[in-house]
Amino acid sequence: MSKEIDPQELTDWYVNKARQEIAPMMPKILEYGGNGRAVDLINIGRDLAHIAKREVTDAEAAELGIYFYVVGKLGRWSAAIANGKDVSDDTLHDIAIYIKMVQRIREKGGWPV
Repeated sequence: MSKEIDPQELTDWYVNKARQEIAPMMPKILEYGGNGRAVDLINIGRDLAHIAKREVTDAEAAELGIYFYVVGKLGRWSAAIANGKDVSDDTLHDIAIYIKMVQRIREKGGWPV
């Protein structure tokens, strides 16, 4: 028999998880995006866009840069699967954060702006 889902318990878990994840990230956010722009993401994204012969905004470039990093994390996950192991919690954490970063870029026009 399946257990009935408690929407409030699931919401509380999700919010608590998000709070736990953002706290240790704040120093990195301030270090890499202290000027309101994540230059590394924009530069990587511009390189990818150039290869694809595309013109992109800074926000689009940042999203492409995140895509680049996510592909690397998925590579680690693939390697774990190939080795019969679970992917590290750190890799899962990073993927989750990258997705939130894209959502922020789409909502605010940049990261961490």
